[in-house]
Amino acid sequence: MLEHISMVIAHNCCKDMRRKDQRLTRLSLDEQMFVRQVVMPNRSEVSEIALDNLFREWLYMKVSQDIVKFPEKQRRALLVDLANMMHFDEEPTLLQQAFLEQKIRLQDYQQSLPMNSVERSRHASLLSVALKRVGKLKYV
Repeated sequence: MLEHISMVIAHNCCKDMRRKDQRLTRLSLDEQMFVRQVVMPNRSEVSEIALDNLFREWLYMKVSQDIVKFPEKQRRALLVDLANMMHFDEEPTLLQQAFLEQKIRLQDYQQSLPMNSVERSRHASLLSVALKRVGKLKYV
């Protein structure tokens, strides 16, 4: 029985690897200056990516609407933490766009953490409470 299950698992793994390999396309001799394989996404992957992006956009919009309602100090600690983890380009990310719709520019919150250990501890505590609050949102 165990031998049969092992064979079925091995067979399914081989099928999965073969499917993944079929999505890889070899470059012609003229194109081999890049010396790599190109992954060509199929339609189902493209639609999954589109759905994922739509869901993220909706989620970021909902979260940003709720974060605006947080108490001032918790909101500020959370926004400082988010801003410090972000890289800001000319074109805003989905999360940055969601906050911009709430009249919040995350770039304005980008700053170094306090040097004073008491203030740093206070910031960490406020951030922890704010993150717990985000975790309790019904759609997260």
